[in-house]
Amino acid sequence: MRFSSRIPTDWTPSPWSTAADRLRSPERIGKPFIDLTISSPLAAGIRWDSETLFAALAKEQPWCNWKPDARGSQMVREALCLYEASRGFACAADEFLLASSTSEAYSILFRAFCDPHDSILVPRPGYPLLDVLAGFDFLECVGYDLQINERGAWRIDFASLRAAPESTRMVLVVNPNNPTGSMLSPEEWGELGELCAERKWSLVVDEVFSDYISEELPQPPWRDLAQKIPIFRLHGLSKCVGLPQLKLAWIWVGCPDGDRHAIDNALEFVADAYLSLSALPEALAPTLLEQQGTFRQRVQERISTNWKIAESRLFPIVDILTKPLGGWYVCLRKEGIDDEEFSVGLANESATLIQPGYFFDFAEDGWLVISLLAQPEVFSQGIHCLAERLLAVE
Repeated sequence: MRFSSRIPTDWTPSPWSTAADRLRSPERIGKPFIDLTISSPLAAGIRWDSETLFAALAKEQPWCNWKPDARGSQMVREALCLYEASRGFACAADEFLLASSTSEAYSILFRAFCDPHDSILVPRPGYPLLDVLAGFDFLECVGYDLQINERGAWRIDFASLRAAPESTRMVLVVNPNNPTGSMLSPEEWGELGELCAERKWSLVVDEVFSDYISEELPQPPWRDLAQKIPIFRLHGLSKCVGLPQLKLAWIWVGCPDGDRHAIDNALEFVADAYLSLSALPEALAPTLLEQQGTFRQRVQERISTNWKIAESRLFPIVDILTKPLGGWYVCLRKEGIDDEEFSVGLANESATLIQPGYFFDFAEDGWLVISLLAQPEVFSQGIHCLAERLLAVE
């Protein structure tokens, strides 16, 4: 059987995956383990009241009818305007295009504006799924560096951006970044906008963690950037309201006025070929977005509580511990350890699962990544096991 070149040829599990599968195996039923890799509030016990969802579904009847629209439901796009207004940004419904997920949103952008073997720039460290999605559309991923300064803040290394190949078509920014939790400063937004305008690059900003901010920064200059370059902001219900099973995401499209018609036509042409949106999440989205503030507060409280636990226990014994400006991941570094070997040992000996930094393309060894979503009692136990193992390797 011949497979596409998109498909990996080596399916050998890594030592970390083997250890994680063992902890999750049916043979261990009744033997709990501590999971500090949780990526969804839903899995961490932060849930919506099902009665709220069913009441909203009963109230909103448009899902009973089918009116295909390449941009997605007008009702949802208007609700997104209210959601953005609550965050301090004014926009219009026609500036949004809906997708079934942020992964699909990426693919729509890649297919509308890139050809096979074009390059896209992605942050390192960063989320490994971006490489997979780019590969599905035969694009080349080229990393640009995030560097940590003496104050513990992650910043873009613009020299690595300027070294991009001629084949580059767009820059991807994850803001807040996954996993570093860093956010671009006003100065970085300004320099990035100038560079994209100079090189004629599009700018794609993944904002899926933007509802969970620990320190307020000025609103990025979306309108100023859109006067110079095409900019596409991605978000979705998966992180915004913690319901990844309700498949709905969106792209806010900003661009110079003279480019609007051509860009909208390109996006709608690709989206219209699939019409992948389901009517049920579209019917629920306005209610979920309207009530998102209460859910966001619960998640933010969990993040804050667990950060204090991690900081008090880990700060004295690691070389670097970065407080996330946004999102729910913490990065820490212990010099002299092999991150995969350490993570596998922690899983095998203490039944505690964390992620090694090499998953996210950290430039140096010794980085570990933990999620702040677990219930505080469980999280505290996991941090204790992690700290004990860190002390044992000194």
